[in-house]
Amino acid sequence: MTRLPTNFTVSLNSMVSLPSALIIFGGGIAILAFAVAIALLFEWFRSARLTTLSYVLLSISVPRVLGADAERVIHDITLSEQLFSALSSIGKPVVFEVSVHAIGEEIHFYLSVPRESESFASDQIRGLYPGAQVERVKDYTVFNPHGVAVAGYLTLKESFPLPIRSYREASLDTFAPIVSSLSHLEAIGDGASLQFIFQPEEPLVKKRLLDTINQVKKGVSLSDAIKGVGFGLKDIHAEFTAAPKRKEEREEERSPIDTEAVATLERKAASPLLSVLVRIITSSENEDRALDLFNAIAGSFSQFATPKRNGFIAVRPRDAQSLLYRYSFREWSSRESITLNAEELASIFHIPTGALDVPRVSWLHTREIAPPS
Repeated sequence: MTRLPTNFTVSLNSMVSLPSALIIFGGGIAILAFAVAIALLFEWFRSARLTTLSYVLLSISVPRVLGADAERVIHDITLSEQLFSALSSIGKPVVFEVSVHAIGEEIHFYLSVPRESESFASDQIRGLYPGAQVERVKDYTVFNPHGVAVAGYLTLKESFPLPIRSYREASLDTFAPIVSSLSHLEAIGDGASLQFIFQPEEPLVKKRLLDTINQVKKGVSLSDAIKGVGFGLKDIHAEFTAAPKRKEEREEERSPIDTEAVATLERKAASPLLSVLVRIITSSENEDRALDLFNAIAGSFSQFATPKRNGFIAVRPRDAQSLLYRYSFREWSSRESITLNAEELASIFHIPTGALDVPRVSWLHTREIAPPS
């Protein structure tokens, strides 16, 4: 409680000074309120930093496997789907990174989780990948101290209900070309990182997806359904004001149901929905080189844009410094988030399969093993 000054008194004989006293007192309240707001803002800012800095960084390495067939590769990718579902139970954003350090050319895989979840996350990885090595490491940098950095993030071309082409549909490792785009950096001077942050999506998003499926089942076209057409007041008014029609007429006017679209949307709804951030960071001695690296990595995501499927757009914000800051502190940002299911996320990132045929991947230093029979 704020104590008033001891000399602050008002008598009947000094009523003429009351307005000025009220102005002074009001000004004091305004200053106090401003000070409290600043204090609360500082506390929020500090807690945000502490929350981020309470995370630990884990390095993930797996042994390379010789002679794994396509079926085995697909099976190994599905393990990452299971991993994402398990880690989403942590209740806080989970961070994966694929990076090439500013010095060195190896491609490293990292996981960052809250300190209290370190054992849980490590056990999940070792349980799904028995040969994996998970160890806490110090933070690293991809930034050239004498160069420039380019930063961006991915967003979806269409509304989220429309899925991207997944690795299951393609029957191949769609993440391999993305990793390959990181294998062309110079050992000294170049650095790059792909940062994937995810957490469970809001229940209302799942409801919207189910509503979209119901609209397509009613004959609304896929393109209209994902845009929300068919939910408007105009359609409702037309339905109630139209003259009654015979059943035969209603059957004739009903649009054919796009069964393929229904199956596509139901497949998306069958896998856990996640809110995901995908950031692309590159650094080099000059802007042209950093931009070339950025475009090469962003271009590797173009493979997902096929007919009747969603795709990605790389966004480079004007305020790149703020994005670089959020990347460095592994901060969540709703403004950058997109909705993917676990299968789609595994299509653009997963723990490297032992058969990944990309140079410079940092494998677990052990003898190469044959796949289990």
